[in-house]
Amino acid sequence: MTYFYFSTQRPVSFGTYPGKFLWFHNFDERKEIPCIGRKAWGVLQYAEPLTDREMDNYELVRANLEWVTCYKDQYCLDFWDRPDKYGDDNLMDILVPVDWLKENCVELTDMDYKTFEEEYTADCTDYLYQRADKEGLIYGITLD
Repeated sequence: MTYFYFSTQRPVSFGTYPGKFLWFHNFDERKEIPCIGRKAWGVLQYAEPLTDREMDNYELVRANLEWVTCYKDQYCLDFWDRPDKYGDDNLMDILVPVDWLKENCVELTDMDYKTFEEEYTADCTDYLYQRADKEGLIYGITLD
């Protein structure tokens, strides 16, 4: 299990976070994050949970997010022309709110959330990606 935190007061940079994180992403600008009810500059992923004191000291807010694997060529229009930019395989992971995923899973994947967690493949994520992107709920992308 991993833990996600939004940086609410400043972009992630040296001295703006506690300990060692696994991954981070800064947004282009401070943006509204519905799942925490406030704006944030970026998101960090940790292997262990932060303490309340660490979250307070660095003005981080915990969020329940999840990585979902999708096919990237359906969303990167120049995928085939730009393998240097997107890599030469066809998968990416998107970071979305778990509550949103649970709420929309049946509509977007034809599976309930529990089944999706256990059995999904990238084939099941076409509509999920499109909807999350349209609603501005993708908080990070990693290219496999």
